[in-house]
Order: sequence, then structure tokens, then C-alpha cells
Amino acid sequence: MSSKRSRILVVVVVWLLIIGSGAAAYRYFFAPRIEEDLISRTRAPNAEGLEEISLALDSFSGYCLFRSSDFSDELAAAGIAVNLVDDGADYARRLRSVSKGTTPLALFTIDAFLKASADAGESPGTIILVVDESQGADALVARKSDVADLDALNRADARVVTTPDSPSETLFRVVRSYFNMDELPEDCWIAADGAEDVLRQLSSKRAGGAPRAYALWEPYVSRALALPEVIKLVDSSKFDGYIIDVLVAQREFLVQNEVLVESFVKAYLRTLYRARNDLETSVFEDARALAEPVTRDQARQLVAGVHWCNTHENYLHFALGGVDSKSGVRPLPVLLENIKRVLTRTGAISEGASEKLPARDLYFPGVLSALQGQQFHPGAGGAASDGTARQAPMVRPLTDAQWGDLLRVGTLRVDRLVFRPGTARLRNIDEIALAELVDTLRNWPQYYLRIEGHASARGDAQQNRILAGQRADVVRQFLIDSGVQAQRLHATSEEPQAVGGEYRSVTFVFGELAY
Repeated sequence: MSSKRSRILVVVVVWLLIIGSGAAAYRYFFAPRIEEDLISRTRAPNAEGLEEISLALDSFSGYCLFRSSDFSDELAAAGIAVNLVDDGADYARRLRSVSKGTTPLALFTIDAFLKASADAGESPGTIILVVDESQGADALVARKSDVADLDALNRADARVVTTPDSPSETLFRVVRSYFNMDELPEDCWIAADGAEDVLRQLSSKRAGGAPRAYALWEPYVSRALALPEVIKLVDSSKFDGYIIDVLVAQREFLVQNEVLVESFVKAYLRTLYRARNDLETSVFEDARALAEPVTRDQARQLVAGVHWCNTHENYLHFALGGVDSKSGVRPLPVLLENIKRVLTRTGAISEGASEKLPARDLYFPGVLSALQGQQFHPGAGGAASDGTARQAPMVRPLTDAQWGDLLRVGTLRVDRLVFRPGTARLRNIDEIALAELVDTLRNWPQYYLRIEGHASARGDAQQNRILAGQRADVVRQFLIDSGVQAQRLHATSEEPQAVGGEYRSVTFVFGELAY
């Protein structure tokens, strides 16, 4: 019996040694060669002798320059050819492709990059360039008789029709994150199969019934607004720094091919520089080549709703361009944290997943730093020839009559301010809530803010109205002292009000001029 056990033990040991040797051989011999082969194939010379790099993207018009012959010519001059891989905006697949090295370069919206990385448990890539930002190309619309403003969506039966995992879905997540919608259910989404389907559902919706809003993008926004009674509730031009397209590089590929990636980025920035004054034609011709033609007017509308980021703006995004106090360009760490906050607030990613994706690990300034060190600018005249950074918007002062005529956009989500009875003195905890409101106003630079003060309905009505006005004035002054433009703020005295089932001493309402 003992002899039999000994033989079994010997067999087990032998097999363990064989398995261990095989695993070690794979790890230290085969795996590195497989990886090297994979990487070499992503940049292998093609028939013309150019090193080929694969880039993952989709048919979004903002990516038109990457598909242009001008870009291909620029790359060819640098000894590079690009292999474009259109994955139909499947961001999870795109991230896996980056991770494997099949497409070591890829284009993402930042929110899609974060969501895909959170689902994967890690980010195999890093942001190396800011490509563009939606500034009106995405919008939330509705029939005015159903939804007059965003406050009308704060109901248990309200729903939002949108394309899952699209920038337009992100637009509504941004809206929900900042506006008071505590009555709107978490599962308020009605999934659509693209903007065409969203438009179809809007067209077939009859007036009355449960409120519905529709999130879509150009040219479908313009087509929606041509329908009877359809209004724009909000679009991406009203907020800053949330729907942004970026170029992502696989980390390992970047480390091994940094000079090649620098050449790729240079070629794109030169292409953008030459196209900067006629992007309408680039969008028009790109749509025709993709068999998704648009009219010249639709191309013009799309270009008006997208801001392509030039070289100087990229230096500022990566904190390489010095300080420009008038610039509307914000550093990537700030943008990343803001977008993560929206995604966690609205349940797109968990707090735990967000913590595993610190902003410092999601972008790499080295490529642009190298270009700056070479004093690279695509225009022959240096930095100024590449245009200046876009400026932070300034709203104009309003008369009292204009303040009274403002169109109501919606009530902001702000932590409740609690004044002691009969007083208009801010507490420390109130100042924390107002400091967050200052950030909100920075992120939504296009709207005016009505600060509505309230006091108890008990006691002397005239004294209560005076107290309500004093509370609004104190809040307005705090915001001005914190750097908010005074012309954006208007303090008023209003009747007592409950929001979300609780009494509010001050409420905050965004408004805009009628156009």
C-alpha cells in the first residue's frame, strides 16, 4: 500500500513540475514574444514602407480630421500610416482593444473613457491630447406644453429618451447632477437606438400625458427644433468641460514609441491648423465619404456646436502654457474630477470605482511637454499663429425689466441653507454649500442666477419680506466676494417655499434671455 502511495506521490510531483515549468516558460519566454509581436504588428511597415499605427474611433463628425487625406499626407511625410478601426462607438470594446494593443491609440469622450475604465477595473490607457469639446452640438429638447423648463422634469412619472452611452446621455447626467430633480426616479431612462430613433419618438409624442425630454445631437437637434412646439431646454454650450473628446494611448505602447506618438500628434495639430478656417467643408466632405451626408447648413450647425482645441489650448489643458487668467481653458485634473463627480452622483460609476481612477493616473503631459520643448506650433509664426485660447464667457448686465423677463431654466441643486430664526447671518456650514455653488457657476458660465430669499409665513408679513430680501442679499454678496460676476446675480424676496419636502430659506434658479 505504501509503495502505491509513493508512486502516486511521485506522479503528482512530476506533473506539478511539468505544469510549473510550462507556466514559467510561458511567462518568461512566450508571453513577452507574443506581446512584442502584437506591438510590432500595430506599427508594422505597410506596403509603402510606412509604419502603421491603428487608431480606434467612430463616425462622430468631430473626428473628421483623423479621416482626412490631409492628415494621411501629414503622417506619410513623417513615415507613418494610420489604420482606422471604427467600432461603432462600442467603448468597452474600444478599451479592451487599447488594453490588448490591437489599437494602441483611441479616441474617447472623457466620460466614456472613465466609465469603460471603471467597468474594467483599471485604465490601460492615458490621455495625451484634448481633441474637441461639445459646445451646443448636444441638447435636451421637449414639447413646451409637456415640459416648459427643467423643473417640469422633477416628477415621478417623467422620463428622458436618450441613446445609451452617448454624449447626449452624459449631457442629461450633467443636468441631473446640478439641477433639483429629487422626485425623478433613478430609472428614468427610455433607451433609444441612436438619434434618429430619439427624433422618431419625439415626433410621435402627442401633447399631454407624462413629461418626456429627449437628448440628441446635431444635426438631429436642428431637425427636432423645426417641429411644432419643440423647445430647447438646455444644450452643451451652457456648461463647460463635460463632453470632451480626447486621444488616449496605451501606456506600454507610449513608453516604447514616444517619438512616433509625438509625430502622430504633430501631424494632427498641423492638419487642424490648416483646416481651422473651413471646418465646415471638412465635416461636409467627411459625412459624404461615410455615406451619412449632411447639408451645408447642417454641417455649419455642427461646426458651431463643437470647439476643436488648438495647440496653445492643449498646452493650457496640460498645465504647460503658463497662467492665462482670461482663458476659458481648464486643467485636465479639474475636468477629470468634475466629470467623475457627475458620473458618481448619477450612478454611472460607483464611489469605489471612482477612487480607483485618480485623475493623476489618467493623463500624461509628456508628449505635449516634448512638443513645447521643441517650441512646436503648426503656424510658421510661433504660438500666436496657432490662435489664442478661447476666453471665458462674460454675461452682460441686465435691467430690472430684463431680470423680470428672464426665461426660467430650472432650480439648482444646492444644500439647504439654514438661517437662525429672524436672522440673515450665514453659518460656516452654509458657506461650504455656497462655495460649491461658486464652482457650479464656474461650470455653467452662460446662465444668470436668481437668488430667491424666503422667510417664515408666521408673524408680520412685511418684516418677513424684508428678512427674505436680506437673506438673498447676504448670499449674493458672498458669491460676489468669491469671484462670481456681479452682473450674473439678482437677489429677490419671495414667498415661503418648500423644495423636496423641506422649507428653504434661499432657492437658486438659473435663467436666460429670450432669443
